[in-house]
Amino acid sequence: MLIANILLYNLDPLDYKIPEELEINKGDLVIVPFRNQKLLGLVWNIDNKTNIPHEKLRYIEQKTPYKIPKLYFDFIKFVSDYYLFKLGSIFKMMFPVKIASSFIKGNELQPEQFLNSPDYKDPNFNNEQLEAINTINNYIDEKAYNIIIDGVTGSGKTEVYLSAINKIIKTTDSQVLILIPEISLVNQVIDRVRKRFNYEPELWHSSLSEKQKREVFLKIIDGSARIIIGARSALFLPFKNLSMIVVDEEHEQSYKQEEGVTYQARDMAIMRAKFGNIPIILASASPSLESLHNVNQGRLKLVSLKARYNDKDLPNIQILDMKKERFRNFFVSPKIISALKKNLLESQQSLLFLNRKGYSPMMVCKSCGYQKSCSHCSTSMVYHKARKKLKCHQCGFESALPKICDSCGVEDSFIPSGPGVERLAEEIRNSIPEARIITLTQESFKKPSNTEILLNSIKNHEYDIIIGTQIIAKGHHFPALTFVGVIDADSGLNGGDLRAAEKTYQLLHQVGGRAGREIGNSNIYIQTYNPEHPLILSLASYNREKFISEEMKNRKFARMPPFGRLAAIILSSKQEEKLVEFTKAFVKNAPISSEITILGPAEALIYKIRGKYRYRILIKSRKNINIQKFIEFWLEKINVPSHIHLKIDIDPYHFL
Repeated sequence: MLIANILLYNLDPLDYKIPEELEINKGDLVIVPFRNQKLLGLVWNIDNKTNIPHEKLRYIEQKTPYKIPKLYFDFIKFVSDYYLFKLGSIFKMMFPVKIASSFIKGNELQPEQFLNSPDYKDPNFNNEQLEAINTINNYIDEKAYNIIIDGVTGSGKTEVYLSAINKIIKTTDSQVLILIPEISLVNQVIDRVRKRFNYEPELWHSSLSEKQKREVFLKIIDGSARIIIGARSALFLPFKNLSMIVVDEEHEQSYKQEEGVTYQARDMAIMRAKFGNIPIILASASPSLESLHNVNQGRLKLVSLKARYNDKDLPNIQILDMKKERFRNFFVSPKIISALKKNLLESQQSLLFLNRKGYSPMMVCKSCGYQKSCSHCSTSMVYHKARKKLKCHQCGFESALPKICDSCGVEDSFIPSGPGVERLAEEIRNSIPEARIITLTQESFKKPSNTEILLNSIKNHEYDIIIGTQIIAKGHHFPALTFVGVIDADSGLNGGDLRAAEKTYQLLHQVGGRAGREIGNSNIYIQTYNPEHPLILSLASYNREKFISEEMKNRKFARMPPFGRLAAIILSSKQEEKLVEFTKAFVKNAPISSEITILGPAEALIYKIRGKYRYRILIKSRKNINIQKFIEFWLEKINVPSHIHLKIDIDPYHFL
């Protein structure tokens, strides 16, 4: 009797008997009984050997019409081995729960008829874009499939990679995936695809309804979806004939998944392209150090766009030394206020950037200095004045502003400390009451329908001043925007982010790039208390190479990525004393290796989240060390108590 190894959610393959009436092959999607329910499974292998008595094995109940291409087996195995998650956890990302449920029920599985094929039309490329397109096409013809477009903001990177897509999509059954870091960027990429291809692309992101997801999923698996635009999870969908991947804004940290299976979508996109032997194009105005290192190592082919599409000059940058600014009880320099007023008179738009939500990042008792913190997390509660609420942005807990200080008992003593975007907007309204102001944070873009309305209202010049967090810095094009003010350029350099300097440079470079994309003589003012910081000086002089050189030198000296390898183990529990005791014993049982350094255990920078206390252990090694094997060997010797959750984070991005 033949035995099928079936891959199920969150598990390693389990053995099932194959009924005589069913022809089952590797890659088939089948329905099997598991405990008291039916589950969708993937036939991982077929064998006649099993360690379980045949009478205890259960039969496969049904075969679906769908089959998974062979390359996905290699891809699933690689992701599982690299990030140290069970094979079934990766399979679950390919088939979201409710879609799998539809397969099991056998209904709602008919996608809409495929209506039209992409019909590409060239835009008016400039000479630099034409040269880039020819270079990319030559690389693809030569099967040099790993490519990165490094182009200044406004240089037309999207149009260049759409031309490369056209080369691939001409094949009748080919599919192309465009990955984007944020849902807020969906609409503008859709518009570009519509204009260039006269085609409605398919979308994949968390805001779709379950019905929409089922329809898109089936078009992907049967091959009728040709161009797909998606968030990072789209990478794991079972495409019938994926023929190219584009990773837009490849430097964005949003590509790092922090919950569930922790993975870096950009890195896994490169591997997915490798297993499929297909081209992948990364695109960015400020590429990650990992990608630039890969260019230096010959693993990525570089295509550069050094000028803006319409030959507009890059914005003039002025550094405002806040130690020399003479103003009190305000957060915005008078020079920025003057620039805003000037822009308003000239009917041009302005953007103020501050990467803090709410009205104030903390509420402090003016009597004793006590900071109001979340009762579930070791973080300050953010004050949202418009809603008269305190909110923890770690766990989402909300409360009213307390009347009495928990520490000293004084009534009505809490005052806001520091600015968020709401407080910034209040200050600007008081200074420029005639200006039309909009405040944007990530919450503003939760629904794609709201996103389109908001972005169109800005493009139509219904607002004069946009005040926003980092969400507004990412790839948006506002034709009338000619001034950007950065309110606290130093904030990103603090905290537990491994890539703090790199991330800050990329963010400030991106937000500054919103200015002057269509109107010349644009300006950027940057408020900082560290005007001599190498990062600030590099920004001011547009000397990215100097910043990259210094950052690479520092990383190499410290043996940090991309010159070394890191992994983190995070231990968490609601029982603090037992957690401390176990964590100490856990580290004492670590294997001894001269090739690997173990740092910690140490309290996480945010020690408590959602009621759980947290300790972090950092594992550091040279680039050529198999850090996963080391961790697996370590964990084999340890029994983790049920009250403790152990999480492995390969290639961590921060130490929070």
